[in-house]
Amino acid sequence: MECIEHIPLLIQPLVKIYRSTPKVHFPGTKIDIVFTLLSSLFLYGSFAIGQEFLIQVLGWPRIPLTREAATSIGAIAHSTVLVPSLGVLLATQKFIPSAPMKSHPQWWQDAATALLQFCTGYMIYDSINSFLIGRWVSGEGVVLIPGDVEYLGHHFATSFYMMSCLYIGAGHLSAMILMFTGEFTNPINNIFLICRMAMIQLDCCNGPWLQAVYPYIELTFAWMYAVFRIFCGPMSAALNTYDIVFTKEGRSRIPALLIPFWLIMSWGVLIGSIPWIIDCIDMIKDGLVVKYHKDYDGEL
Repeated sequence: MECIEHIPLLIQPLVKIYRSTPKVHFPGTKIDIVFTLLSSLFLYGSFAIGQEFLIQVLGWPRIPLTREAATSIGAIAHSTVLVPSLGVLLATQKFIPSAPMKSHPQWWQDAATALLQFCTGYMIYDSINSFLIGRWVSGEGVVLIPGDVEYLGHHFATSFYMMSCLYIGAGHLSAMILMFTGEFTNPINNIFLICRMAMIQLDCCNGPWLQAVYPYIELTFAWMYAVFRIFCGPMSAALNTYDIVFTKEGRSRIPALLIPFWLIMSWGVLIGSIPWIIDCIDMIKDGLVVKYHKDYDGEL
């Protein structure tokens, strides 16, 4: 008798698309690369459409700043797909960070694999679009600015974490909870960044309506980011650490050589967000006060 899959409605399109995508495995592994590359193309399309929306609809000039703002639209598209889907998957299975992939229903396995590959696709897309194409200077090549190396390191570490989970067939839940808590604030974060660019660096696009709503966007972002980075992120990393390091089952499922890398990557991202947390606390203290100046240097 054919087994009927009870797939949550929100996840059904993701599972259908993933299953219909041709599978080409990375040499020596069972890790598919086609869905990852298609995800990168989808996200680049979101960036390109977003850039034209800013220019054609909102009247932004065709300058590097507008391109930078459009990368935030690509990031919003990524997290808008990722976060709700992760929420459904995390809610439908018992949370055991080191659990083997095969312990879940097939539809869940397919959806989880698709999301890990989708997020990896974002890291590939953003590394190329933001730090290779976006930093290309004619006659000089790629010219990175302060902070770029850290972002690229984050992208590599995140991709390595997710792909190593797929390679060993376990630990995916530990990555997914960090992805969920880390990306939950991404949409409001990037909306805030786009609005801040318009407020500070564009005379054409900071009219009365934006000045009216901007303080609320800033305060919403500050509260959400502070809560998730001070409480939710560390709690998730602590649960992962306990299961992988201090339980016999966790240590048996995750190769010993991977454990320190996973812990360094998960806690390192949280520690690296401390300057942002401090800025957010300052925003919360300011309340609904608009603070900006024309010599803004691009740092939060």
